[in-house]
Amino acid sequence: MNTLRTNSLRSVVVSAALLVSSFIFLVTVALPANNLTYSAFQNFGHFALFAILGFLVLQQLCGLFRKNIALAVFVSAVSLLVLGLAVEWFQSGLASRTASVNDFLLDVGGIIGGFFAYWSHRLWRSGQRTWSLLLALVVALGGFFAFKPTLGLIGFDVFRPALPVVRGFDHPFSVAKLDSVGGALIERVPVAQAVGSTEKALRVVFAAQRYSGVVFYESSLAWSNYKGIRLDIFNRLPDTRQIELRINDRLHNNLYKDRYNASISIMPGLNRIEIPLTSVINMGESESPDRKMNIDDISQIQLFADRSANSFTLDVLRIELF
Repeated sequence: MNTLRTNSLRSVVVSAALLVSSFIFLVTVALPANNLTYSAFQNFGHFALFAILGFLVLQQLCGLFRKNIALAVFVSAVSLLVLGLAVEWFQSGLASRTASVNDFLLDVGGIIGGFFAYWSHRLWRSGQRTWSLLLALVVALGGFFAFKPTLGLIGFDVFRPALPVVRGFDHPFSVAKLDSVGGALIERVPVAQAVGSTEKALRVVFAAQRYSGVVFYESSLAWSNYKGIRLDIFNRLPDTRQIELRINDRLHNNLYKDRYNASISIMPGLNRIEIPLTSVINMGESESPDRKMNIDDISQIQLFADRSANSFTLDVLRIELF
């Protein structure tokens, strides 16, 4: 009887220690928020940590509730869900952190993955190897899909071309640090369809709605070593199209006058748009900005259609400095 009580107390203490230490870790440790790759690592960390917790806490509580496994699963799930909610609630009150529904969903996915891993472990020990391997495969697939965004961003960082190229589209990871907005569609296509080259371009299908386009994140670093930025865009259509160019740094306050803005006419065929960096730094000479843009800390380049009655397609060949 004393041994049983000792084991039960140990299970409770170990489970509580896991939950408390994980809470402290999650609210005190954070990777730099100004880097998409670090942010993706941190998101995957939610899945991985809660998967480990799901395995360990369920293992402890199954030892505590030996005759009622369903109760062990229920208490484990509730405890871990409360932990995830508590972390997000606590972060919502911190100036440097924010609550995230996505993080909580990753927590839930991790809990489920941890539970499956625990049952895979138990089935393996009981000799039911086939079911054990099937559950292990489910856990592995869940981990892969949770890690996939991080993998794409790592691939982008590894294979991205060196300056002066800001964005090229030859390698498959080149679309990792960009996003479509306003219903736009994006895909990598052979430039051969446009200008007779074997390289790749980014095809942007602008939707028939306002602010439809593409955003390039974390464009580059030391722009101050160059004089201007150049965009090569191919228009396959027989008529001229109007798009907007937006460039901003990380200090951008989301106001129009606190970024560089320009309207660009894209004529049929190949267009080469060249913009002096002095104009970008001054955010357009006519804007009279309150500050200068930090040209070595550019956060976004965005191409979008302000207004369009019909959808249209443009091919972005390259963005580079000169």
